[in-house]
Amino acid sequence: MADAPGSSPGGKGFWPEWLTPRRAWEFVSNVARLERSVLQLQEENRQLRAELSAIRESVVEHDAQLRLLTTFVRDSLSNRLEARIDRLAADILAKKKN
Repeated sequence: MADAPGSSPGGKGFWPEWLTPRRAWEFVSNVARLERSVLQLQEENRQLRAELSAIRESVVEHDAQLRLLTTFVRDSLSNRLEARIDRLAADILAKKKN
C-alpha cells in the first residue's frame, strides 16, 4: 500500500499530505452545508423583514388611533370644563344680583 495517494513519506503522492480524500470530502460537504445555511438565513431574513414591515404598519396605525383618541378626550374634557366654568360664572352672577 506504499503507492496509495498521500501515503508516501514527504507528501509526494497524488494528494498533498494535508488534503486527504476524506478531508476533501469533508471540505466539500462543509461548503455545501454552509451554502444551505446561507440560503436558509437569507430566507429567514426576508421573512423577518416582512414581519418588521407589518409591525411598523401596525405601530403607525395604532399611533394614529391613539392621537385621534387623545384629541377626542382632550376636546371632551375641555368642553366639559368650559361648560362647568360657564355654570359657575352664571351662579356667581346670580348670587351677586341677589
